[in-house]
Amino acid sequence: MRSGNFARSFRATLTKVKATRAELAKCDADITALATQLTALRNDEGTCAAKGADLVTRIRSALRGVYGPDSTQYEQAGGTHRSERKRPGRPGKPTA
Repeated sequence: MRSGNFARSFRATLTKVKATRAELAKCDADITALATQLTALRNDEGTCAAKGADLVTRIRSALRGVYGPDSTQYEQAGGTHRSERKRPGRPGKPTA
């Protein structure tokens, strides 16, 4: 009789395992689909960020042209004063 009980419980367990495996496969498929969507959204985000950076550059260029490279307005827009830029150094003398 013990083996009969074991067989019944085994079948019930096997049924549960199969159902759980099917549920897991569905979850994996859902995750894969969402990962694909996320990749597309990240690509769109990169495109939008590039457009925004281009717009900021154009605005700074306009402010620099209107107010000058040493103006407060240009600095407030994120530009660097010409007077604060690092000057290039001279090349070193060759050693003999």
